[in-house]
Order: sequence, then structure tokens, then C-alpha cells
Amino acid sequence: MMQTKFSIKKYMPASGAILVVLLMIAWVVTPSGLRVLQADEPAKVESTKSDKAAKDANEAVIPADNDSARTRLAGGDIRPAIDQADLFFLLRYARRAMSDTLRGKQPTTQPYCPSVFRDFVGDVYVTAWRSGAEIARGHSKAENLAEAAVEAGAMIGQQLLKDDVRVRRGGADIGLELELTGPSELIDVQYFGDSGIWTSELQSSYEPGIEGFEVRFADRVGRILPTDVIEKNYSPDLALLATEAQVGVKHEFKVRFADKIKYYRFWGFQVWQAGSRAPMKLLYRGEELVPQAAVDGDRLDATIARVGGYLHYRQNSNGAFSHEYLPSRDTYHDANDVLVQLRALYGLQRYAARMLHPVLMADAKKGIEAFSKYLDELKFKIEKDEGEAEIVDSSDAMILTIPGHENHFETTAYLLLAMTSHPRGRLDDKMLVGMATTMVGAQLMDGSLRLKLGEAPSGETTAAEDRAAGTALFGLAQHYAITKDAIIEQVFANAAAYYQGKVGKLDPEAAAWIVRAYAKQHASTENPQLLPIVFDLADRFVAVQLNKDNCPHLELHGAFNAKQLGVVGADSAVYLGAVADALRAARRVDDADRVKRYEAAVRAGVRFVMQLEMTPTGSYFVRSKRDVLGGIRKRPWNVRLRVDDTALAVDGLLAARAALFDTDD
Repeated sequence: MMQTKFSIKKYMPASGAILVVLLMIAWVVTPSGLRVLQADEPAKVESTKSDKAAKDANEAVIPADNDSARTRLAGGDIRPAIDQADLFFLLRYARRAMSDTLRGKQPTTQPYCPSVFRDFVGDVYVTAWRSGAEIARGHSKAENLAEAAVEAGAMIGQQLLKDDVRVRRGGADIGLELELTGPSELIDVQYFGDSGIWTSELQSSYEPGIEGFEVRFADRVGRILPTDVIEKNYSPDLALLATEAQVGVKHEFKVRFADKIKYYRFWGFQVWQAGSRAPMKLLYRGEELVPQAAVDGDRLDATIARVGGYLHYRQNSNGAFSHEYLPSRDTYHDANDVLVQLRALYGLQRYAARMLHPVLMADAKKGIEAFSKYLDELKFKIEKDEGEAEIVDSSDAMILTIPGHENHFETTAYLLLAMTSHPRGRLDDKMLVGMATTMVGAQLMDGSLRLKLGEAPSGETTAAEDRAAGTALFGLAQHYAITKDAIIEQVFANAAAYYQGKVGKLDPEAAAWIVRAYAKQHASTENPQLLPIVFDLADRFVAVQLNKDNCPHLELHGAFNAKQLGVVGADSAVYLGAVADALRAARRVDDADRVKRYEAAVRAGVRFVMQLEMTPTGSYFVRSKRDVLGGIRKRPWNVRLRVDDTALAVDGLLAARAALFDTDD
């Protein structure tokens, strides 16, 4: 499939100037000062999603104390206890009935029904798949579930015969998916707020991919199955819209007939068989369960190779990356988001440094060259108390400026991370020193790191600024490991007090990068004063990890529920990297208790990230397998494959591998 390309145009300086305004303490105003950054008016682009993502990240922070963290539990599982062997029994009946129908035989009558299904109320849906396309579906609500499976399978056979679909050996080559759903349960919450708008309680009232959704209105019933959420990539609001559309609910009806509209949920189980000779598999939100025992060195290496290989595949010939693939639409989402690009670039450097393959290293370098040409020299404007300003001129400091995009500080930090992670090390000393100088110069008197083009930062730092600062500190730590520049030691000392004071209010991703920065700096300096913030934040991440004690869903175990309660996904890879680096720090200082807790958390976190990988089994509904295999899903129930999610998964898995299986710190 043709991938979309990130649009990059060469930056051309023009007359006029954009000044970076900073309040700086005396030691920062040194010979590493800065030249005027000149720029055209940024070109208008479709949108830059980084700002919106930063605002969304403000919705939740890791808890202010560890005890409250342990109360952040995922939703319960309303499904009954059903053994997978009994579900396979139903699928076996469905396949046999399909095959008999295709061969012109009469399907089994009065089949044996396992005792667990006797007096059981539910529906059986059977779907036939070939090459990622649905070719037939059968549905039965017979009282005997074994009979329902036979009836649904026979419907598949009849539909295939009617459509003259060519099959081999009675449909042996056809993939069959069976979904068993339970009785509908009324959702007892307030449905609508002012003007008929859905309440958040309604939108979060069902477990995506585990439970389905039902709307009843005017004697009509609309249903969205649990598997529909995955195969059609429905978010909670889209699932609501699709279900309401089936029964003709319009917005004005929610005001006029609010008491006549009822919403229900129902549970579901999904089993899959790729062909008559393939093994049957119980799927958890569309994927086979990854057991905790799978987290060993060999299988982790294999996962890194697949996920990293997919990241490499998503790189285009110009060095940039295809933004996002949507399996439900079999298409790439054409978007311009420079932060996504730079995060992907960083992940590719990490993967290249691990594999050391010549082609991969060359492509990693090509990516750096594609973006580093947008580095421009910078000038700081120093505001003085008496209202005057002084321009400190130098050719040292550099910042990334791509027309049409903002977030200059964070993207520059990621470029610094990428360049210091390349397998051949220092690709360009001038660029590295220039970016590091910008990071250092961005520190204010309060210890925070923040930079805005054209205005002076003020007030408490925002979530986006904290995230950029954490990334910048990590970049500086990697740069320090090479240069041993003493001024960077001072930056870390000054930043520690500020960010330690915000521990309970930090954006989770910002907290993760701060952990990694201070852990990396400790590895270089062995300064014990760097460790309190590492362990304080890492303890909080461990406290919000899902496990058997706080979450009934096996497929979610190991996820870090650091943001919205009950919503976990690819961001866990970022937190995994933080806890992994904290584990190495704990080993360096012989903190046995933390070593034990962190190691268990890292192993569980690896399992969850492995669970997010798109596999041949989980891509049964995808036409273009090459465009998904090895990609990392946004969430277990959301198969949007944004390239930076895959990149940060590579980074997190590599950090975990180093912590668990590498003996050389």
C-alpha cells in the first residue's frame, strides 16, 4: 500500500525577527549566547495535533500520593466464567454446519450442548473472513446455544452459496469468528446533560471490546457488538452514534423524548479459527492473550525486531514517516504533526543502535538529515528589571523551526535525543552543542526549563511545558554522558527542586521523561542527590499499574493507568521506560526493596506492551497485513497505528531489555 508522506519544505530566512524571550540567571548568560532567529510567517497547515494532545494530557496526572494511587481500579468484568474449550465447542459446530451446507448436506440436528450453556440466554454471531474481508455473517438466538451455533454456521454456508463464493474443501480455507453475547443489562446512569448532550457516565459505561452497546427507542433495537468496536475502530462516542442511527434517534429526540430512549450493555466472548486445520483461539479484545511467561530475553528480542522492523517500514524515502494507519479503513491518515515525526525519529535511532544493520543505520541517518536541516541559529533577548533588553549574540545555540509547526522546544529536544542515540554517536558536533546550548539557556531562575518564541514564559508551567522540559533534560543527560559538560550538572541541580515540588501535579509523560533524565544523569555522575525524584516518581508509576488485585481483565495486566481512570494504552511504553531506568538506578545503590518491586513492574509492563502488538491473529479483519504486523495499537480496543506509538514502544522495550537482561549498566 502507498504510504502518505510527511510534508517538509526547506526553511528560508527572511527579514524581521522572532525573539526568544527568557528570564535567565547570571551563570546562563555565558559565551554560549545566541543569534537572532529570523523567519517567514509560518505557513498555514491543516493542523498541528501536538497542542491538542498536550491539552488532553492535562485531564489526569499521576496521584499526589501512593496510597490514593492504589484505589484507581479498572472496571469489573460482568461476564460469566466460561471455559474456552466450551466456546471452541460452539465454533466447531458452526464450522461443521457451514461445511455441510456448502457440500449440500443437512447440518447436525439436536447437537449436544455443554452443561454450562443449558438454560443460558444469549446470541451467537458467526462471521466468515477471507483476506481481511467479511464475506458472510450468521446470527441465531436459539435457546440451545449449540443449536444456535449450528444455525448461524448454516447461514454462513447459505450466504456463500447464494453469493457464488468459491471455496475449497467445504470452506476449509475460510476464517471463522464466533462471538457469544449475553443478555442485555440496563445502564442505570443519567444519559443526557444540557441540550441532549451525552454524559461522561454514559460514554464510559461499558468496557470497549469486552461489552457491546444497545439502544432501544420506539420499539426498535440497535446493537453494536464488542467486536464491532475493534473491527470498525469505534470510539465510545462513535459507538453511541452508530447504535442510535440504527433506531433513528436524532439529537432533538434526546430533548423531546429523553425518557423513552434506553441504553443497555451486554458482554461478549470471541473465538477465532483461521482455517479448518488452524488452532482455535480465544481472543481478548481482538488479540490472543500474551502470557506473563512470554517475557524472556529471546521472545523480547523477537518482539523488538518485529516492532522495530514495522517502524522502519513506516519511514518514507524522504526520511520522514507515515503518520498513522487506519486498519478499519485500509488507509493512511495524511497528517502533519512534527512532534509525532520527531518521536518516531528518536525510536528509529534507538532501534538502529540495537540492530547495527547497515541499511537501517543509513536510513536512521537519513531521517536525522531530513529534519536537522531545519535547525537554525538562535538569539536570546534578556529582559532586565529596568525594562531594557539586551541581545546576547552567538552562533552556538540552535533550535528546530519547521514552517507551519510550533512546539519548537520539545521537537528540538527529541532531535537531540535522536542524534545522541544514533549508533555512530556524534553525527555533528556543532548541531549537538547548539541544541544543548538551547536546552541550557531555557532554564529560568525558578529551575524550570521552558522556551517560547516571541514571548516570555510566566506563571506555573503547563503540562506541555513540563513534558518538553522532561524530554530536554533527558537529551541533556545523554549529551552529558558524551561531553561531561559541568554546566549540565548545574542545570540538573537547579531543576530538581522545581520539579520535585510539582511531583503530585506532573503530567504522567513529563514525569516519565524526568525519571529517565535523572536516572541517566545518575549513571554518569553517581550523584546521590539525583535519585530522590527518580524513586518518588517511579514509585507512583508502580502504584498505578494494573494487576490481578485491581483489575479483572487479564489482557490489561501490566498497563500503567496513569491518566484517565480505566483507560490504558500505548502510553504505558513511556512509563515502562521510566520504571526500567529506575530499576537500574535502584540496582546501582543496592535498594533491594525497590529492585524487587520495579523488576516485577517492568516484567508486567513488557507483557502489556507485547499485548498491544498487531499479530497475524489479531489482524484477521485487515486486508493489508504488511501495513499492520508489528505495529502498536493506540489502546487494546483501538487499532489506530500512529507511528510514534510504535517508536516509543521500541524505546520502552529496549529500556526494559537493558534493565532485565543486560548485565553491563
